[in-house]
Amino acid sequence: MNILFVSHETVFGGATLSLLGMIDELKKENNVYVLVRQKRGPFIEQLRSKNVSVIYAKYYSWLIPQSRRGIKGKIVNLLHRVACGINYIQGLRLRKEVQRIQPDIIHSNTSVINMGAILSELYHIPHIWHIREFGEEDFGLSCVFSEKYRYRFMERHSDRIICVSRTLLEKYSSYISNEKLVCIYNGVSFEPYKVRQYVNKSKYNLLISGRLSEAKGQIDAMKALSYLKRKGISHLMLHLAGGGNIGFYRNMAEKLNIKDQVKFYGHINYLTELREKMDIELICSKKEAFGRVTVEAMGSGVPVIGANSGGTVELIKNKETGLLYCQGDYRDLSEKICQFIENAEYRKKIAESGCKYARKNFGVDINAKKVYQCYRDIGVV
Repeated sequence: MNILFVSHETVFGGATLSLLGMIDELKKENNVYVLVRQKRGPFIEQLRSKNVSVIYAKYYSWLIPQSRRGIKGKIVNLLHRVACGINYIQGLRLRKEVQRIQPDIIHSNTSVINMGAILSELYHIPHIWHIREFGEEDFGLSCVFSEKYRYRFMERHSDRIICVSRTLLEKYSSYISNEKLVCIYNGVSFEPYKVRQYVNKSKYNLLISGRLSEAKGQIDAMKALSYLKRKGISHLMLHLAGGGNIGFYRNMAEKLNIKDQVKFYGHINYLTELREKMDIELICSKKEAFGRVTVEAMGSGVPVIGANSGGTVELIKNKETGLLYCQGDYRDLSEKICQFIENAEYRKKIAESGCKYARKNFGVDINAKKVYQCYRDIGVV
């Protein structure tokens, strides 16, 4: 079978890492091609190192940041609408490539772009839409057209819509017929991850990975550290791995009197080495569609504390495979941190349970088998 994946980015993020794992499994018995819209990037380098054929075309997002208001915002929105019209022209220009590879299915790796759906419409090829983000709730994105039009377009131009969590599926079930929706959790390749070994220590390292933003909740963690410091607990170091406005967060750390307890790394492609030094990983996001880093941490034997929102509650079994705190409540978060640092045996027990659970339920092989079953269900296998 010939599978054409359509990607929206060429840097490493949750979507591209999940796609790489899926490709590793599917290409064992299928021909895999990936359409990208940028000529360079670590994702493309990885694809080529795996002998995966990469096709380039310039296409545009139909979900964009909601940052601009007023006249400027309307102009930007109009320009993006025009750009989305150009996507059809780009789709026609890809005719020779489509004829060459003869895809049996087109698989869009995100809801941010509609290029896969356009190719499906132009060449009458079955299409799967893989939704890995809420959009507005987690990335502040909105459609350049109306939301009503977006959902209607997605319904019309998809044979299946894969949602990476039940929480995400529930959102889409309000707009799209349930027979097209299926929940398949992301898969993680645990091979690169060493299981964390525990020793008693006097200082604890806490990690949050992900872009620095309000949605990721780093400020919750910083407030929790500040609160604990005021209570005399200062043997904690918070490590923030992610790009964004580092200056803003440095100033916040200074205001909270914890500037010596916060370390910034910027964007990191691979967290393996850093995670090996961590004692606890925090997932403070307001609403994760899935939360790949949660599973990576658990599978690495790092105990996790997550906000009780979004897909996080589907990954962490509270007090069994990790701890959940009330999202936005830094005092509750600080209490959960204390539960781990004050009881090494409890921390180790939770970490081991989380590791076993993650590796059993979220492997790339499980994910790929379920995706392949989707292909079967729509009759392309």
